[in-house]
Amino acid sequence: NTLYRSTRRKYCDKCHFYPPLRSHHCSTCSACIATFDHHCHFLGTCIGERNHWRFWWFVVLNVVSVKLSLDIVSSSSLTLSAFIYGHGSNASTSGDDLKLGLGTAVKVIARLYMYPIYFIASILLIIHTLLAIGNCTTFEFTKGAEHIDYLRGTRVMDLPFGRDGLFKNVIMFF
Repeated sequence: NTLYRSTRRKYCDKCHFYPPLRSHHCSTCSACIATFDHHCHFLGTCIGERNHWRFWWFVVLNVVSVKLSLDIVSSSSLTLSAFIYGHGSNASTSGDDLKLGLGTAVKVIARLYMYPIYFIASILLIIHTLLAIGNCTTFEFTKGAEHIDYLRGTRVMDLPFGRDGLFKNVIMFF
């Protein structure tokens, strides 16, 4: 029993048991989560061993959908150059100019709104892909060996839970 305690995490006072290695007690969910990655406030749940790959696919689909939305907005015929250069003729009415100006404003606002979302979602996808390749969690990566007892003695770029290469880590992730 002492060997079990020494090789596992400390006793969880809130859940009243010895949680498995790499688990962490989430104060928001009030539960110990196996292979804890992070608590996602956007989804309202913890990301851990059971749903980390689903979260990764969620982020992938978000990046793809925002990129498609940006492509749709970019392919619109309502452009600033069309407003400035294309409607200088005497045949255009002030109503047409107003519609074109409003459409251009909507397009610019949509781009200003979606580009930061696309950038953040892409960074999130890159980070979680790299963590999956190394069989590491966000919690372990951000806290490091000095704050997590089961990582003590490892260096910054050590991958203590990595399998025999990239391919096996990716297979284990999915």
